[in-house]
Amino acid sequence: MIIVIEPLSRIFVDDRVVKLTKLNDSTFGGFCNCGGEMIQRGIATIGDERMIIVECKSCWKTDAIVFNGRLRTEKVEVEIVDRRNFKEFLKKHLTELEYESLIKKAHGEDYNYNAFSRAKKKLEDMGFDSDEVLFLLQF
Repeated sequence: MIIVIEPLSRIFVDDRVVKLTKLNDSTFGGFCNCGGEMIQRGIATIGDERMIIVECKSCWKTDAIVFNGRLRTEKVEVEIVDRRNFKEFLKKHLTELEYESLIKKAHGEDYNYNAFSRAKKKLEDMGFDSDEVLFLLQF
């Protein structure tokens, strides 16, 4: 499963987070199953593979086209995590105590330091910048 975390411009794949280079132009990205035109939204490199994230102009479906060198290897449907459901994403990957300590730290409240340290380590092991995550959780 490939997950695009929009507010942080990251891709979550194989329990790792990779930076997504966003594209602002409307470069053609192929055709969707619905028949609509897809446009490129971003590019990420993971090891030998390069992924191009494409979005349909008609149905808004998002896919990742995976390349190994110059050859297209697969086209995979992508899940989008936006600002509204980012907290749910974190809840799936952290314990309840770790999640609560992150929220409290982000809001400037008293928090469990040990749980926060574990959460910060998990996030950084996945590839997140913990300061970016805390900033996003303030709102």
